[in-house]
Amino acid sequence: MSTELNSGSVGGFGHMGKNDPYNDGHSGSGSSGGSGNGGGNGGNHSSSGSSSSNVEHTPWGDVIAGADGFNYMNGIKMTGENSQLAYVSSTRLVRVLNSLLDRSYMKPEPGEHNGVTGVPATSPSRQELADNALTAAQTNAKTAADNVAKANAAINQAQTRLNTAKSKIPGLEANVTTKQQASDKATARAHELGHFLNDMGGPGRYQALQAGYQADVAQNELNSAKKALTNGQAEIAAAQKALDDAQKALPVATSNKQNADAAVASAAEMKDAITTATAFFESVSKKFGERSARLAQELAAQARSAKIRSVPEAVALFDKYKGSAVNKLNAADKAAIANAFKSLDQAAMAKQLAAYSKLFGRFNAFADLADLSNAVYKGLTTNDWKDAFNKLESMAVSKVAGELITVAFAAAGAPLGIVGFGMVMMLSGALFANENVLSAINKSLGL
Repeated sequence: MSTELNSGSVGGFGHMGKNDPYNDGHSGSGSSGGSGNGGGNGGNHSSSGSSSSNVEHTPWGDVIAGADGFNYMNGIKMTGENSQLAYVSSTRLVRVLNSLLDRSYMKPEPGEHNGVTGVPATSPSRQELADNALTAAQTNAKTAADNVAKANAAINQAQTRLNTAKSKIPGLEANVTTKQQASDKATARAHELGHFLNDMGGPGRYQALQAGYQADVAQNELNSAKKALTNGQAEIAAAQKALDDAQKALPVATSNKQNADAAVASAAEMKDAITTATAFFESVSKKFGERSARLAQELAAQARSAKIRSVPEAVALFDKYKGSAVNKLNAADKAAIANAFKSLDQAAMAKQLAAYSKLFGRFNAFADLADLSNAVYKGLTTNDWKDAFNKLESMAVSKVAGELITVAFAAAGAPLGIVGFGMVMMLSGALFANENVLSAINKSLGL
């Protein structure tokens, strides 16, 4: 299910070319890099390294090998069209659904390392991805709006065509009546003089021949009039069909426009969320140093679609990596960290939660933060962290790590010292992050 590369340092997501069994043979050679559609830079994670004969765990979710020879994620068969190869270490690739990679914006910026594994960052940057997504959505929305305008124009044109065709029918019918009367009169005259046709050389023969000719002309004119009426009726039918088709196309075009407008709004919200997250990383970098920001980015990358651990597992890892700094905190420091959850500006917190939830996942209830702060205070004062982890676990709606990062990043915006910030990252990370990151938090954030 994964692919090992012999090349050196690589970065980005892309297709493997002829070495990729999903490739249709039209892409390039086996070496890859490039941009792809973005994605979380998972690094050399233990969570992705674990695999069995049928399942491989990746930062984006489990990859299951199907009996048909294809790999599946979230029940979807992965093909060359709906998936691509993504790096989980500097030499390993795994096939991942584009839909998961497309929203994996939380990765280091181009040219930067993720601060834990040393895997080079990917390009384009998350801000560029968001900008490109919004631009593409706006382009699609403009096309959809143009299509609505074209559909309305087609209705107007078809209606005008139908009205014109209908307006001609009375005249065409009147012309048929006139030509029918003329034909009947000419035919009657030809019949009246018909007996003179055998009068060779007599004066009546010429009149009979002339009457027969006039009858033929009148009949031809009648046929032409009838044909014109038939064509006019056919034009009504064609114009009506064109109008019906145009009227059917309008709701489709309108629905497409509504969807395109919604996509623009969603892309704009995502861009705002990316801007918020980027500002958060910049703030962390200024307050606690660049490596702290890298660790926050790494947690975000791992949180994409990662399932959370059980509480006992999380508690064990937390105890292993939280270090001795907590024991060295005095009562005032512990109270300050616990009260940081309570001191958050309600409006600002709601805005941050809304922004981060678009990147990482929903959260249960804003009121849960008060319970979480009490649980954190209990952990700080009694060294019993089980309640804190139970609370964090319950706050994750679908047991996906991204929902924990939503809360953790919002809480980390409070006026915490570096130890407090480290505690927030460690508490959330213990539920899903691999031990490389937990160890790095321990060493880098004063724990």
